[in-house]
Amino acid sequence: MRLLDVIKGKNSKIFWLSNIITIILAYGFAMFNCTIGVDDENIARSLDWRLFETGRFGLNIINSVFNIRYFVPTFYMVTCFLLIVFANHILVNLYRIISKGKFNNIAGCIFSITLLSYPTFAYKFIFEQNLLQFGLIYLCAVLIVYLYYRYMKNIGNSYLSLLSIICLNCFIVFNLETGIVIVLMLVFLMLILNDKINMRDLITPILLSFVSIVLCKGITFVVMKIVGVVLDDYTGNYITYSNSESFMDIFKQLVEVVPKFLGDKLFNSTLYFFYGAISVVALFKYAISKGKKNIFIACLLVLLSLSMLLITGDNNINPRVTLYMPVFFAISSVCLYFIIENSRKIIISICSIVFVILVYNNCLTVNMVNYDAYRMSEYDESMARNIYSDINKNIDYISSIWNKPTVFIGAGPSFYSNFNGYVKNIGIESIFYHDIASNNIFANETAGFRIYKYFELLGLHVEEGNDILYKKCEPIAENMPVYPKEGYIKETNDAIIVNFGYTSELGSYKSIEDLDIQENKNIKSNIEYIKEDGNIISFKGWVFNKKFPTNACKKEWLIIDDKYKSPYVSPYEYTCANESRLDVTEANDLSKDFEYCGFTGSFDKSKITEDKGDNFKMELMLVYKDVWYKTGITYEFSN
Repeated sequence: MRLLDVIKGKNSKIFWLSNIITIILAYGFAMFNCTIGVDDENIARSLDWRLFETGRFGLNIINSVFNIRYFVPTFYMVTCFLLIVFANHILVNLYRIISKGKFNNIAGCIFSITLLSYPTFAYKFIFEQNLLQFGLIYLCAVLIVYLYYRYMKNIGNSYLSLLSIICLNCFIVFNLETGIVIVLMLVFLMLILNDKINMRDLITPILLSFVSIVLCKGITFVVMKIVGVVLDDYTGNYITYSNSESFMDIFKQLVEVVPKFLGDKLFNSTLYFFYGAISVVALFKYAISKGKKNIFIACLLVLLSLSMLLITGDNNINPRVTLYMPVFFAISSVCLYFIIENSRKIIISICSIVFVILVYNNCLTVNMVNYDAYRMSEYDESMARNIYSDINKNIDYISSIWNKPTVFIGAGPSFYSNFNGYVKNIGIESIFYHDIASNNIFANETAGFRIYKYFELLGLHVEEGNDILYKKCEPIAENMPVYPKEGYIKETNDAIIVNFGYTSELGSYKSIEDLDIQENKNIKSNIEYIKEDGNIISFKGWVFNKKFPTNACKKEWLIIDDKYKSPYVSPYEYTCANESRLDVTEANDLSKDFEYCGFTGSFDKSKITEDKGDNFKMELMLVYKDVWYKTGITYEFSN
């Protein structure tokens, strides 16, 4: 059986029509109302940064062929849908052949409609920059199912099929680690549809997936050693792999969060919980009807749907990590159809109505999500243009705007906290809140701070600031009005300050016992000076850990009061300015990922209130992905 024969296989008009209608109902608004979103402004910088990087690999391959730096989101949404529908066309034809006609046109429609309309899938379409990437991932997953069927049936060269499977698996893992779950789910459904399976057929795809993951990690390690680059894992930014849990801890966790997990984070409706529960029951019932061996496959499918929960030990998982969930519900929905297709008409009618309601509710939820993203994007664009206009009104345009950097201070507009909808559930944030609130100006290559790219995409020129300038402007902004009040823009000799929110150069209380503080022997540090000049404490030095890119780290002083005993509290914290230190990278043979290993700054110790103790200890921490590493640098002072 050639792949071309599978592609040429005809699907009914109902299949194509149902796919088109679902896409229009769920994503019609998004496709024709695309604006620049919170992730779009990041694409130019990410494409310029690293070619061989997990999570950007597929995107960069496309970019090497034709320029997608400044793109039309609608084009990429349509392209992604074409890839997914084409993949489903291949998959439905393949499943029809494997099941000897059992996987009919209705089953194909149910599978594809459920996949396209499921709200978690919508999450990918809010952040347009990875649409082509995900479309290719899904198409590769379907091709792996075809190749594995050829291998299982000894069609053609078995070794060539295995090699092709491993290569496609690696492509998926390089782009999205959890994409391998999609592959296994689709292969397991193929095994259930097949009348004759043995343990080798079940174990082989699992082993191939494991080999592919190990191979990808090995390639990554080799590239790191040869090129001297520290690669970021795509899901590593969103998945925190927990320490090993006991069986009882995992069991207790499952009992507590499975209902929420089946319902997904995008919606809070009992409809989804009951439909999910019924679908899982149908999955097991259909698996049993195909043979007792299939019960084990059904168990594996359910475990795969809970895989991120088991790995991370956390039910509060970012939707982009659980993009395999639409595939799981598509499979279980098809199994439900197989169970009821020969039932009485009344049962079929009721189930059909429930399914239509579910799809309608899916489409409604997707539209609400996309509408929220649209509203936020429109607000951001309006705000950016207002700020740009106000800058021109408040400063000497000729001498300043083209020469002086613009520094944005504070934690975004009050609009964000009052924004109603699904925003807080799925991570849609104002560009004026997203990076400023999380202090991303102190991480990830200062010169590429995302807000500047956003202005650039809108065609509004503002000079970029840096960490050192930010720290210099921060005390000035403490006494400035906040946007949109009169006076929120101020020009100094060095910069144009735009104040978004009330801020302080010294952070507030932080319970140290709640922090993940660790010691690491791989950390190298040097303090060049710490000095006091009256009430001003200033410092300069450098610190890095070869195990992760220092450009993505923050350097934080925890200031500890002598009144507090362990477990103690840090009354104040101070975030240092990242400083480029090429001299350090050259001396230690480090890549550009460590350029901003330097730190500098100063603060006014008189701002420490008198009701605290008289003696304080400063301890410098290197913060990476919520882990606080001790650097061995401390300093004691009196107030």
